[in-house]
Amino acid sequence: MQRNNPTQDIQHLGAPITLDPEVGKVFDFCRVKHDVKFSDAISFWKQRTARKIAEGSYGEIYQFRHIDGTERIFKCIPIEGQHVMNTYQNIPLSMAVPDIVASKLLSDLSEGSSCAAPNFPYIYNISLVRDRFPNTLMRAWREYKNSPERLWDPAEHPPPDQYPEAQSYLTIESSYCGQPLSMQHLQNAWVGVTIMSQLVAALAAAEAAYNFEHRDLHLANILVQNTSAATLKYTVHNQHFSIQTVGVHAYIIDFTLSRIYNEVDGTSICRPLISSG
Repeated sequence: MQRNNPTQDIQHLGAPITLDPEVGKVFDFCRVKHDVKFSDAISFWKQRTARKIAEGSYGEIYQFRHIDGTERIFKCIPIEGQHVMNTYQNIPLSMAVPDIVASKLLSDLSEGSSCAAPNFPYIYNISLVRDRFPNTLMRAWREYKNSPERLWDPAEHPPPDQYPEAQSYLTIESSYCGQPLSMQHLQNAWVGVTIMSQLVAALAAAEAAYNFEHRDLHLANILVQNTSAATLKYTVHNQHFSIQTVGVHAYIIDFTLSRIYNEVDGTSICRPLISSG
């Protein structure tokens, strides 16, 4: 895997963000573009189309169709600073590092050798943006907030266009992986069997490769979509096997609380599950 200079990849507002030493040693794996505009970070910029589909713990999640025809996800998280409507600070980049590193390394498992699994979103691009929030995404934000579904699930995040022009955002562009399992009705028992089998195999491969622990694997963090593939291929410690899909492909998402091994210096990257404050 090609490595960049980690101190170049974590520039923020013209100066490096201070990270723990062990985090800095692995951050270069993610090849984060830094101090760029939204027009550099968003591959659908010229299309001017997107729709907000959900809110994460710290940011917004949008869906768009790429020019190559693929459906993709664009996650946008404000980094540092404070919104005028909030009494709390946005998260620092260091708090998002476990999610960034886990997303990139698990994405690479789709092309792994000794360990491989096709059940994690593919990461196309990770950027640190410093720019005013774009009108394209703001229109999608308002449509989401004013949609009938918000009557029972109100939007909680404040309007992002009220951030200053120099606000920084972490953006992650990934493959579209379907709908949450919590919103699905399984057609038969075999669908449940293949979903469970895929999840167990994917977690086994990730644990073997990176000592990975998800630590927040509820039904909303499992996505499913239809597939034409008859089987999915896995490798765990160079042992190859396949799982029948019965037309369903499962994915694991949201690595905010995950633990993953830092192969550079033998440490692990994770956020504490209990606050020390």
